[in-house]
Amino acid sequence: MEIKVIKEQPTAAEAETNLSKPKVKITGIAFTNIIFAKIFKQLSTFVLLVVSLLTTLIFTILFLTAKNEGQILVYFDYFFVVFMSFIIFVSVMKITQTLWKTQFEDKSIVIYQAQSISRAKLFFAMYMSSLLLIYTVILLNLLTMVLVFSLIKFTLNFVFIKFWLTMLIYSLIASFCLISFCTFVNVMFSQSFSLILFTFILAATFICSLPYQFYKESVKNLNITVTDGEGYFPNSINTAFKVEDIENYLNFQKYVRSGRIRYPHLSKWLNTYYIDGDYTVDKFDKESSSCSPSLQPGSIGTCPLEERQLMWRDLGMLNTTTSTSSMKDVTLANVPTNDNSWGADYPQKKDVVSFEFEFTNFVSYTQLLGLVDDARMRGDEEKALVLNDFANYYTDLLVYYEADAKNDEYPDESSFSKGENRMLYAAGSKFGPLLDFKSGKVIKSGGEEFELQKSHFISLVVSANDSKQTLRVEKIGSASQKFQNFLTDSYEPVYLAARILETYFINQTSNFTYLNNLTVPTNNSVWKDYSKKTFSNRLISNFNFLENFLQFFTFNRGFSYNDFWFTPGSNSNISFDGQKNLFLSYDEPQIFLKQLPSENMQIDFDKWENYKSNRYLFVAGYAITCFILTTITAHIFKRMDIN
Repeated sequence: MEIKVIKEQPTAAEAETNLSKPKVKITGIAFTNIIFAKIFKQLSTFVLLVVSLLTTLIFTILFLTAKNEGQILVYFDYFFVVFMSFIIFVSVMKITQTLWKTQFEDKSIVIYQAQSISRAKLFFAMYMSSLLLIYTVILLNLLTMVLVFSLIKFTLNFVFIKFWLTMLIYSLIASFCLISFCTFVNVMFSQSFSLILFTFILAATFICSLPYQFYKESVKNLNITVTDGEGYFPNSINTAFKVEDIENYLNFQKYVRSGRIRYPHLSKWLNTYYIDGDYTVDKFDKESSSCSPSLQPGSIGTCPLEERQLMWRDLGMLNTTTSTSSMKDVTLANVPTNDNSWGADYPQKKDVVSFEFEFTNFVSYTQLLGLVDDARMRGDEEKALVLNDFANYYTDLLVYYEADAKNDEYPDESSFSKGENRMLYAAGSKFGPLLDFKSGKVIKSGGEEFELQKSHFISLVVSANDSKQTLRVEKIGSASQKFQNFLTDSYEPVYLAARILETYFINQTSNFTYLNNLTVPTNNSVWKDYSKKTFSNRLISNFNFLENFLQFFTFNRGFSYNDFWFTPGSNSNISFDGQKNLFLSYDEPQIFLKQLPSENMQIDFDKWENYKSNRYLFVAGYAITCFILTTITAHIFKRMDIN
């Protein structure tokens, strides 16, 4: 009689792990590989990985459509929110639930224990496999992003690489903390409680920045009073600035001085002169016939207009030779009757007159490029960088105005490009008195001459697009060609671009000059309210561990500084908040005060400029805490009844 030996079939768990009940000597690293392979081969893991890669591809394509680096950052932040809140957090939840709950239910853990391996090695294997799995998900997604971006874009710019590296480092640290925390929760508590807690944390990732957003909204319109407590200015000043405006002026100085702005060399050069001269809007165009302008520290600021001319001349952009412009036999459309310098015997409306002017004009764009080359040949790299920045600024400005012109029509007689024409038509009011005006005269048809002022010359030029100018000529028939010839000799687009740049900067530097020299009454109710709200926000932030992680990321990631620039067409509008994301939080300095010898309090710009975030200390503390949690979890696991 034949006796059949029936072999015991392995259980599903044994088959999946390639382990059977007889003990086999297996190392902790081998166990890690076995568990890693088991979880990685699951259908749910595959689906999660595919979804994450598709999400990454969609955002990478979105990055490629961005018009500039600042827009890439805006898209990148949205990817960061989706990647960390959904892909990483959900992956961690899935992995830890499978390892520490499902494997207990299907008895896989019993089979593991049946092998010749200690509880400590088993815990190490399960914990390390979860870390390897989540790190695999992170690296696959981020490497896919950089590979696709570089293949299509053919280049990786510094800003993108910085964002990418910051996110990689952040993801690795955050994932370690999440794995450690979720492992602890799954070992200590029931599956239902763990799911509720994880769901709550997942929801909190979207609203953890709300305290910061509420704080910014509550303080931005507070009006901080400043007074001339030190008697710094000739006239007593008592005014107020909105908190958001103060922050804007301080940020502007911080970014310009550190070169983190578009056209950094040009911006720093111009900003330094304006700040050193204590120029304010009310005295920016002040001139003096008895002043000897100087650009030496301590001397600048006595005659602003002449010093500004000297600044541009020092760069070589204001010519040393005299230019002339004229119009012959044109009819006056209007005269400045309310101008004391236009006497009763001067020509009147409808009179036929001629104009002649002498002035020192700015160089042309072609000459500007020559100045850049000359400076480099002389080894004056600093001046070459400033001039090159101006050339780039001028080119970008014309591109904007040409796009802004759309279908505008200009006189056929015009010798200027569409962008140059549009710049004069849109920004003619900024033409200003910077030109070194020598002389001007209007001549009646009978030959009688009358002296003209700089304001008359400016009025004539700006009348090209402004029908409200007090001194205008008729531009009908042949007179139109005469006026265009006059405009060709009088209007240098590089000059107007310089005037637009000056207008951008003087509004910023003027307000900073006030803030840097005026005092803040700390007994003011608004200042007390600001201090209270700032303290509360900082306190809440310190205890909001999710917000600390976000601030650690945003501070180290930085911004696309090359996109920090004034809004073209505006008077002096520049925003440093356009790249911020509503779902993220930012560790920013508060408005600090310093005590003066007179015991008055003044805004401390140095503290603002040198502010360093301490969020890395919180993140380091969380990482250490999570390591301790892992040690505690391992100790508990060694004493658990896994059967």
